[in-house]
Amino acid sequence: MTAGGTLDYYDDYPSPDPYDPYRLPPPPAAPPPAAAITIAPLSGPPSGGTRVTITGGPFAAGAIVMFGSAIAVDAAVMDAATVVATTPPGVDGLVDVAVTNPDGAVFSLPGGFTYGVGPSVEPAAARRR
Repeated sequence: MTAGGTLDYYDDYPSPDPYDPYRLPPPPAAPPPAAAITIAPLSGPPSGGTRVTITGGPFAAGAIVMFGSAIAVDAAVMDAATVVATTPPGVDGLVDVAVTNPDGAVFSLPGGFTYGVGPSVEPAAARRR
């Protein structure tokens, strides 16, 4: 109370103050870490149109497949471990491949697909099985 007998706006309750109407909400949960995937075939023409099979997961219905910054054409989750998609057009060179589930889980393969002439060996992440 103040000298005049009124309640002071600032009080001496330690944090968290049970009478504070402006409590902050808890922070959101962190997204799950990225997990590795494999892809076959490893390369295709820059015009796109290569049908690929991506394995790993677990994948969920509604997952989005990305080749670099481009969204794959007609991606479909076949089961929890398999997604098929058609590559979008791209430029010669390596691109990262990523599958993102609706819940935010991301499965990725850096440099996993080559537009143009394909690699003579598989990427290291594709060999791990």
